[in-house]
Amino acid sequence: MPPRQKPGTDEEILADWDTGDYSKLHGGTKTQSDLSYKHHCSIGRINKLVKGRTPQNLQIVNNLIYANQELANKNEFEVNAVNKVVDERTKHIQFFNDAAVLNVRDSLAAPCESQNDFRARAETIAKGREVVLGKTPDTAIQINSSGNTQIVSADMSAQDAARAYADMVSRK
Repeated sequence: MPPRQKPGTDEEILADWDTGDYSKLHGGTKTQSDLSYKHHCSIGRINKLVKGRTPQNLQIVNNLIYANQELANKNEFEVNAVNKVVDERTKHIQFFNDAAVLNVRDSLAAPCESQNDFRARAETIAKGREVVLGKTPDTAIQINSSGNTQIVSADMSAQDAARAYADMVSRK
């Protein structure tokens, strides 16, 4: 008799679920029973973990399938050229996203002593948001732990953002 397999962790199970392959509702080819067999756990555990959860990586899987189908019609040199460009652009995008997040984090850590400091902080946050989310992000609703709700609009000026931030800080 082979040794009993260790059951999969919740993270491993959810990672497989999030591909969409184990959800017939989302076009998958396998079932929760297949997922429980793969991870050596009960169907009840699987159901409890994924109940009401939409596969988070389904769009990525579909995009990669589409890209791989397109690349299948190309020769080896074209495939290598495409892969090099995609890797390089991905590195650049990730670098700028990481740099924007670090800039915002540093600006939030710096003390604000005057209105100009708040304005500079707000401009840094706006630029960081623009880098990460693009030029026209949708309006977001921010609910603070104190129960205050604030609507942040994409067309909010740096001064308005600074005022909103100062107002939020003064409420705490």
